[in-house]
Amino acid sequence: MSTLHPGSTSASLLLEVFTEELPPKSLRRLGEAFSEGVSNSLKSANLLSEQSTVTGFATPRRLAVHITNVLNHAPDYPVREKLLPSSIAFDAQGQATAPLLKKLASLGYADIDLATLEKSGEGKNEALYLNVLAKGAALEPTVQLAIEQSLSKLPIAKMMHYQVTRTNGELVDVQFARPVHRIVALYGFLAPGLLPIESADQYEATLEDKAKIVPSFTKRRHQIEAALLKAAGDDLVLMPDSLLDEVTALVEWPAIYECHFDAEFLEVPQECLILTMQTNQKYFCVNR
Repeated sequence: MSTLHPGSTSASLLLEVFTEELPPKSLRRLGEAFSEGVSNSLKSANLLSEQSTVTGFATPRRLAVHITNVLNHAPDYPVREKLLPSSIAFDAQGQATAPLLKKLASLGYADIDLATLEKSGEGKNEALYLNVLAKGAALEPTVQLAIEQSLSKLPIAKMMHYQVTRTNGELVDVQFARPVHRIVALYGFLAPGLLPIESADQYEATLEDKAKIVPSFTKRRHQIEAALLKAAGDDLVLMPDSLLDEVTALVEWPAIYECHFDAEFLEVPQECLILTMQTNQKYFCVNR
């Protein structure tokens, strides 16, 4: 059984980390790991519901996650904590011993009425238990910790080392995949910014409509694949998954350009042409 915290509300949450260009071959995994890390942290803190939906975004310069139905304060929940054997908790006169008082203080219940403690068991097995209604997690500190933990656990093969200046002028060393410029955190309210986003729910639409950015990795990939097939017509377009993923990680607003080269270059073995175009130029080849 749980109890909602007084004044608890639910709204959508948006978190975005804006960086310099991220490693393209790792972008998809980075985006998935970031959104999963944040959502799992909030779920563990009971700040999500069964109706919550998680949408991850990843572009060359940003990792983001949008989560619906996020509580600003998790429900309070009952806790039954075993303290000490009764023989140790009380002395011969029935008074609380120093170990019991120290245990209660360490749990944050130094002033609790000892009469509310539960005795359970018989004889030497009798023990003392604490039954309380613990406070649910608050959103702000939980989100702060979720961001820190999620970023620290990203599958980054090679870290960059750089320095940032704190507000007090102190230089500190930082390690991350690429330098981070800012973090956006919106929770169901209006907020100004370099690009005004009316609400967390409008993040994707705003970027697409006003900034020409498709933040969803999956959506961008599908757009590229569909555009390639349309441009190729009846011809066969070679689009291996690895190349599709890498090109998706290199662009924010996909656009297909059809180009040709002189026929004399076709004298080079086809395998060599395809290899260099896919590996070096990130081009998609068409066989006719």
